[in-house]
Amino acid sequence: MTDKIPQPRCAGEAPAPAAPVPLWQEPDESAMHKAMMEQPKKHLISAAVCGLSLALLYCDAGVGINVPVFSVIFLACVIFCLKALGLYERKRVLPPAAGMLLLGLSTAMTANYDVQLINRAGMVLLTAMLLLSSFCDTGKWQFGKYFSAFFTLVFTALSRLPDPVRCLLALRRGGGDTAKSGKARYVLLGLAVSLPLGFVVVALLASADRVFGLLVERALYFDFDLSEGVLTGFEALWLFALGFFGLFCALAGQAQSPVPSAVKDARRREPVTAITFVSVLSAIYLVFCAVQIMYLFLRSGLPEGFTYAGYARQGFFQLLFVSMLNAALVVFCSWKFRESRILRALLTLVCACTYVMIASSAYRMLLYVDVYGLTFLRILVLWFLGVLAILMAGIVLSLYRREWNLFRFTCCVCLSLWLVFSFAKPDRIAARYNLERFGPTDEVVCLTLYELSLDAAPVMAGCGYDGVFSEEWRGYLQYTVPRELDEHGVRGFNFAVWEAARAAGCVQ
Repeated sequence: MTDKIPQPRCAGEAPAPAAPVPLWQEPDESAMHKAMMEQPKKHLISAAVCGLSLALLYCDAGVGINVPVFSVIFLACVIFCLKALGLYERKRVLPPAAGMLLLGLSTAMTANYDVQLINRAGMVLLTAMLLLSSFCDTGKWQFGKYFSAFFTLVFTALSRLPDPVRCLLALRRGGGDTAKSGKARYVLLGLAVSLPLGFVVVALLASADRVFGLLVERALYFDFDLSEGVLTGFEALWLFALGFFGLFCALAGQAQSPVPSAVKDARRREPVTAITFVSVLSAIYLVFCAVQIMYLFLRSGLPEGFTYAGYARQGFFQLLFVSMLNAALVVFCSWKFRESRILRALLTLVCACTYVMIASSAYRMLLYVDVYGLTFLRILVLWFLGVLAILMAGIVLSLYRREWNLFRFTCCVCLSLWLVFSFAKPDRIAARYNLERFGPTDEVVCLTLYELSLDAAPVMAGCGYDGVFSEEWRGYLQYTVPRELDEHGVRGFNFAVWEAARAAGCVQ
């Protein structure tokens, strides 16, 4: 930085206070980003807390109570940074924050990997929505605007990767307004160095003294083998960097280049094009729906060579895909093509035919379940069909009310119904249904062993099975369940795994 040229002043006039000098500034820097760079200590400390929490809670740990705990810490860091920027509004932050906390709690209460994965993906999307709603006016945004905003958020965050490094270097050179900032930079540097170094040192000491190693393993549930400890140190460093840079750069990217709040009307295309291909599809769908009503629901006589069981117990996945395609088609046409009464009527007809397809797919799936039992995937399909039926009602409403925010309706429906689905533990529902429907047969036990998660163990633990898979079943209860409980540890404590261990007699 260059020294400022002193300006002349009148006799007796007090010297003007020096303007705060930003630690680092771009030529075209926005005012919000400039303010963030002038006073970065709060954001750096919040990012460091986020990185440390991510490393300490997730490094070499299972998935459990650490997920909601980290959600609380992460949200506290985000809210602290938003308040520092003067952007915190409770009505904008509370809905996505509540969704994240509920998804985190659901993750700690199930052992189903697919549910846990979808929960964490939902938490990432809600985090993006929280940041976007804090920096932008998202009240009129629809699907297209949100999708483009998500990508913009990611790329702007990546473009700000040098920002935290520049801030730290500027603090090291003496930037800042008080002597307290000098202590802050030393604390940040010490935190960044202590985490990987501490893991490596503890690994060396634990491998040198077995008593100390057992003490550490029991306290933290780390397997501190020498080579494993070094790898754990690198994993901890990576998680710290992910949390630190992720939070700081996401805030810096939005502060520098927030997504424009304005929404352009994309309905510019000639509706005749849409009317043509939607008319063809509508004709096909009408014939198909007539066949469904006649042969599937009313059970009229089938053509020669067909049996009702074989006819009904197939095709649900194809119908599910076509129903999803129809929903996307209606949304796309209403978004891209100009207003037309004929097009609106045809799209409404497509939605009505889609309801017939949803009913046909659900009926076929129920017939299949009655013969072959429930699995997680089959429950998920039935759940999705119910969600799709509700969403189609919102899509129809959006055709007649342009101000209807279909994106928010979709988010609310999907989030609320997914929370019901995840908290209900579908694997346990499947195990209970199969046990009551078929009894403790070889097929039911095999399904529990190889397709259902530990959520099903409390239902099946006392079934008194003694069949072909009896040896595998005893090993499952005596070795697999307690091993899972041990591997999750304290930080990854999972309520579903603990319930399975208690049902198997591993814990009191």
